[in-house]
Amino acid sequence: MSATSSGITQQYKPGELMRAVSAELATRGFHVREPDAKGSRRLAITNLKDVRCEIRVEDDGYIECDYGPQADRSIEAAKIMSLVTSVLDANGQSSQAIAGTHSVPDLPLRGTVGRALTAIGLAVHMAVYEDEDFYDVTAQLVVTNPNRRECGKVWVSDDGVVNWECDYWAESGYDVARIAAEVVTVLVRAIAAAA
Repeated sequence: MSATSSGITQQYKPGELMRAVSAELATRGFHVREPDAKGSRRLAITNLKDVRCEIRVEDDGYIECDYGPQADRSIEAAKIMSLVTSVLDANGQSSQAIAGTHSVPDLPLRGTVGRALTAIGLAVHMAVYEDEDFYDVTAQLVVTNPNRRECGKVWVSDDGVVNWECDYWAESGYDVARIAAEVVTVLVRAIAAAA
């Protein structure tokens, strides 16, 4: 298959990047479950304690990672902040924010996290979803690093689920091994930060 961006055609094999990310995770000690369905690009890391981590690896270099507590667990604001600052390459600022993080009574988890991330200079906005059928509202934080836009963006929900989206498409070339190594380095760093 090929993908075209700005007139540059890149060649890749379907599933090649996903398999490379899976193999790289395995070399770093993670147990990875590959998708059962043909054409699916969703991997799951199965040996993390009390959390779940699923990674969607598209052929064109688009990466999405969902990280959150198991159904019967919760996650602390400090761990979410460590994960977010790690993924968005804002680690130099994170220890200051984490040390000063205290839950405020009646403030939702995203409020605690959002205020602390804003204090260290990350761009934090709200995404609000209205359900007009059931008159309900859901909100998530959307976080980016204004100094490192290429690191993608992170969504944080009140139930502690963190979703990282990043596009590794490179105008200069599609290097599967390089992309897989970069993605896994970010994931490993983030998982360690949130441990």
